[in-house]
Amino acid sequence: MNVVVGPLNVVVGPLNVVVGPLNVVVGPLNVVVGPLNVVVGPLNVVVGPLNVVVGPLNVVVGPLNVVVGPLNVVVGPLNVVVGPLNVVVGPLNVVVGPRDVTFGPLNIAVGPSNVVFRPLNVISSTPPPAPAGAEACSHG
Repeated sequence: MNVVVGPLNVVVGPLNVVVGPLNVVVGPLNVVVGPLNVVVGPLNVVVGPLNVVVGPLNVVVGPLNVVVGPLNVVVGPLNVVVGPLNVVVGPLNVVVGPRDVTFGPLNIAVGPSNVVFRPLNVISSTPPPAPAGAEACSHG
């Protein structure tokens, strides 16, 4: 049950729909539209040229996106997304970590549970270092 339209497509797995030249699709239930897409994993939807998608249940729209991890939604060009359950909208975003929501251009979000809505933000949810001499106190 594979539907392939366009030259130079490589399709492996059942229930794939591939439209456009130079697509590589591996895994069941993938929908790929646009040239130069690489899709690996089940249940991926990829629209736009030059996308690399690895992991199940990813939705990617826009050129030049790299998506790794399950359950990611990526819209906009030049996004790099790694980790599960990320929503990224806007160009030039780098998102690493689970449960991140990023809207706007040129954002870098590292760590879980980050929400970014303004452009040109660098956000890391790693805990800050402890101040010098901040040992635990014991009362006796």
